[in-house]
Amino acid sequence: MNVGFIGLGAMGSGNLGYAMKVENVQPVALCDVYQPTLERAEAAARKGGFQPKSYRDFREVLADKSIDAVCISTPDHWHA
Repeated sequence: MNVGFIGLGAMGSGNLGYAMKVENVQPVALCDVYQPTLERAEAAARKGGFQPKSYRDFREVLADKSIDAVCISTPDHWHA
């Protein structure tokens, strides 16, 4: 299953880490507006043996038809 991750702060990077341990889950997209956070997630994915695409705009992740599921981890003020 190809999975995209939107929001890669503390919770999102934790979700990415757990997902990389699940059989048949392929992190194929990473998205965060804050470049240092995105770079940290990219490094973690590479360390886990994955090469996901990186995005700054979540709409590009949602538009990618090759992605089967998305994990959205946003701060409380974005939940509305």
